[in-house]
Amino acid sequence: MSSGGIGSWSLIWNFKTALSVSLVSPELIYPLDKSKDITTELDFLWKSVNNATSYKIQIALDSTFDTFVVNDFSNTISYNYKDLNNNTVYYWRVQSQSGNSISPWSSIRVFVTNVSNVLSIPKLLIPSNNSNLNSTKLTFVWNKVRNANSYDLTIAEDDKLILNKVVTPDIADTTFSKILNNKKTYFWAIVAKNQTSISQISPTFKFNVDEINSVDDFENKDIKINKNLDVLNIEVLDNSKQIEIYLYDLSGKELGVNILNNSQNKIELLLPKIELILLKVNYDKKTYFGKILNLK
Repeated sequence: MSSGGIGSWSLIWNFKTALSVSLVSPELIYPLDKSKDITTELDFLWKSVNNATSYKIQIALDSTFDTFVVNDFSNTISYNYKDLNNNTVYYWRVQSQSGNSISPWSSIRVFVTNVSNVLSIPKLLIPSNNSNLNSTKLTFVWNKVRNANSYDLTIAEDDKLILNKVVTPDIADTTFSKILNNKKTYFWAIVAKNQTSISQISPTFKFNVDEINSVDDFENKDIKINKNLDVLNIEVLDNSKQIEIYLYDLSGKELGVNILNNSQNKIELLLPKIELILLKVNYDKKTYFGKILNLK
């Protein structure tokens, strides 16, 4: 149209609107609801819906589908997914679609993937490698391995774990206490286990046990030492030789020095109020060491 008149009609075209499609929810087939030990690579299956041209599948870590693992489409009645985690709970549902028509969601199914047959190698923590220990009562500590339910501890006197080998099996915790011999070098390692699998053995750690003798174990019998409450009594039977007495805490800090000359043969020392004190005695050109438990 214009101010001068009206033109001829265009060619006539035709079109047809789509039929209104009513879609039903897909019926889920596999995996079954509440199934366990499902593999981590999986084909999800459901039944075909009449008039559906595609399907939407959702896989999540929660039943409200707030944490998606998969939110995707399929043109068939299956969906393959390869990256599920071991020993994990998953929820899944499917919706049928055709153009602008969308069905309600299917029922929600839940399943649990299988427990991994591969266990990680344990990491040794205490005693650390190449450590020097001043106690024969030791607590071994290692990290928790996922899916493991017990551990085997091996202690030996060589790095091949053969010489005087002792194996403590089926330890349920990640710590174990044991009393060892003094003045020895030891090696230790761990394996993790569950009902179906055993991990590779951990790296082998070495440690030395060199316990400081108690105050009653001095080799020189000219020196008598006893403790009464917070007082340490030291007596020298042969006072012709000078004796020097040093006290230290565990950090090596000197707590006190006492010297007995040949006019003395006894001394009483008031001990600092700490639980463990290290003692060094210089006598007759030799040095003796000890430890003092000062428990409250």
